[in-house]
This record gives sequence, structure tokens and C-alpha cells, in this order.
Amino acid sequence: MVYGYICSNAERRIITTFCKQNGMSVNKWISGKLPGTLQKDDILVCLEISRLGRNLPVVVSVLRACVEKGVRVWSVGDNYRLGEMLSLKTFLFYEKR
Repeated sequence: MVYGYICSNAERRIITTFCKQNGMSVNKWISGKLPGTLQKDDILVCLEISRLGRNLPVVVSVLRACVEKGVRVWSVGDNYRLGEMLSLKTFLFYEKR
């Protein structure tokens, strides 16, 4: 299942276009806290990784939860593919600060 994480309607349009260009469509839109229903092999598409939380420790904890569940996180603006191109180890050193 493909989830689109948005904070505004402009982000919805950008993510929709991105998904179409990559041969997929958003099944469910999320705003705010991520649902506990995310499962292995789901894809969470966001405009930028930084939009997943108010500060870096929150973003890292969201990414950690996704990786532990096997959820792939795709970022449109940053062009990250966490779970495919990047590992969580890239971000972990921030969590200790």
C-alpha cells in the first residue's frame, strides 16, 4: 500500500505527480501522526524527510519505526529511498545528540 504524507494541499499535488511518474498511486493520505497500520513493504511518500517531525530526533524516531516495520520511505524533494538506497544507519548518529 502507498501512503502519502502531507501537510498541505500543495504537497498532495506534488506527491500525486511524483507517484504517477513512478507508476504508482497513493492509496491513503496521512497528515499528522503516522498510523500503526503501516506494514512491511508499504511505501510512505513524503515531500521531504524533515516533514515527518518537528525536530530531528522525532524524524529519526519515525524513520526508525518505519525501518523496523519494513516500511519504505520515499522522499520527493530530497530524493531519498530509505529501505532501498539508504539505511537507517545514515541517520542514527543524530539521535544521540
